[in-house]
Amino acid sequence: MTNEQNQIFLLIETSRQFGRSILQGVIRWSHRYGPYRLHASAGHLPQKLPKFTDTQHIGFIGRISVPGLTELIRSHHVPTILLEPNTREQVAIQQELGLGAITINARATGQMGADYFFDHGYERFAFCGFANRLWSEQRQAAFVDAITARGFSCSCYEPPDKECQWPGDRVRLKKWIKSLPQPIGMMTCDDDRARQVLDVCEEEGMDVPSGISVLGAADDELLCELASVPLSSIAFDLEKAGFDAMVLLSGLMDGSITEPHNIEIDPLWVTPRISTDYMAQKDKLVTRALRFIRSNYLRPIAVADIVENLDVSRRSLENHFLAATGHTLMDDINRRRFQRAKQLLLTTNNSIAKICMESGFVSYRSMLGVFVAELGYTPNEFRDKHGRSVTDENEHL
Repeated sequence: MTNEQNQIFLLIETSRQFGRSILQGVIRWSHRYGPYRLHASAGHLPQKLPKFTDTQHIGFIGRISVPGLTELIRSHHVPTILLEPNTREQVAIQQELGLGAITINARATGQMGADYFFDHGYERFAFCGFANRLWSEQRQAAFVDAITARGFSCSCYEPPDKECQWPGDRVRLKKWIKSLPQPIGMMTCDDDRARQVLDVCEEEGMDVPSGISVLGAADDELLCELASVPLSSIAFDLEKAGFDAMVLLSGLMDGSITEPHNIEIDPLWVTPRISTDYMAQKDKLVTRALRFIRSNYLRPIAVADIVENLDVSRRSLENHFLAATGHTLMDDINRRRFQRAKQLLLTTNNSIAKICMESGFVSYRSMLGVFVAELGYTPNEFRDKHGRSVTDENEHL
């Protein structure tokens, strides 16, 4: 069997960034290792099973909810990679059929959301998800665990047990949001839910972000920017998910891989927008320090620059900052630079030397130390791990 005979049917929505990013990874793999014939239909979540006659040379990447897909896999043992199973029933089917799946690391996602709000000084927290969606429940549990581990509580929206249309859910959601104390940091299960929360806040005249700070997940740039208040969101490396899914699927099709596995995608960073542009920090000195850092961390600033700008003693500022945030001023600067460096490593072909400078690090040694401390590997290894290796004469320092 040659590659030209292989056909991959992609039952993935093209109407959202989630699906399009996965498809980008599939295309990148195909360009590098193909040619494979790729089939995708334009549309939203509901997808139809395509017509075909040869089941020996095909593979699928898609949602198990596509009508007829489960029966086809069961009857013909077609190699298939699922997109995040939505219910416990779907997980049971996945296990029965022995399929691999693309999943999001819920624990890391919930922890990232909690850390983001902690860094903004919040002491009140909420989570809003959907009913009967396993990934929403998992992200909620992870967020609540991260909040309670720091000694705080979290209010969670309880949607109706049965799916209901948005007008009916809106009434219940509005009542819950109005009951929340302010200021509060709210994480939502995804960008769709976050947009609904923002719509309710706008309708009720609630201040976003000073009253309610809202964080989504998936970072669909178009939808986030079109929200009533531009939405901050957690980004996932979905292109890598598509690439890795093709590595697995092609191996299953040619027999080089016999045991399917899940492809777990970690969150990358929070893309900040207006919906979380607020510091809930009670200590005004710390708030001033954080604002200075946020505005200047891409420059080669040090703690001495913050002290000079705020006109306070270094010891006093360091003590206030550590008590309020749990980390030092330099830790905060380096964490922001680290996040920016990760973005540039995955979204540009710039050399490591240039990214080091553009991220605010004063030297490659400083950047390397932060990467090793945070991830256990180097910036080059981070880029390679996410399939973004580039050839540049300045790449390896």
